[in-house]
Amino acid sequence: MSGAIIGNSVVRVLQLAFAAAVLGVAVVLANDFNTAKDACEEYPAYCSDFDPSLFNPYITALNYAAFTGAFGLLEALAGLALLAVSAAAGFTAALVLDGLAAVFYLAGGILWAVRFNQLTGGYRCEGEACSRAQAVLAFEWLGFVFALFGLGIVAFTGRSGGRSSAV
Repeated sequence: MSGAIIGNSVVRVLQLAFAAAVLGVAVVLANDFNTAKDACEEYPAYCSDFDPSLFNPYITALNYAAFTGAFGLLEALAGLALLAVSAAAGFTAALVLDGLAAVFYLAGGILWAVRFNQLTGGYRCEGEACSRAQAVLAFEWLGFVFALFGLGIVAFTGRSGGRSSAV
């Protein structure tokens, strides 16, 4: 097994782990936000002087994070499957998937960074929900970095290896 295939496999497994983390944590946190929003709507006295619609931008951002995690899972699994393909189509598919994953993760990382800053107001954030929010942010950026690694490995091995060994 060549070094390029091993390197590509390691990147794909890490992409899989980060995508699963983004998806899982974003879904749990979105559920927490929805539960809090529902409680505020059902019991207005519980959330006096607070508009439940203020949860909407955070829920939307978390839904997008869940999408990026799901896409990242598909991209990582496809990247692992494409290791066995030796055609130019596999090379092109891997480039497209890695490129899309990088763009989606970048957009998700920026979006959640903005929302997280709005949520905390620039102050220190503590608690379980805050840890989850920080985890979504961290794993979005790790997903972006490893999508770039995947893109780089595919481009490098496709260019130097004749598109046959480590797509």
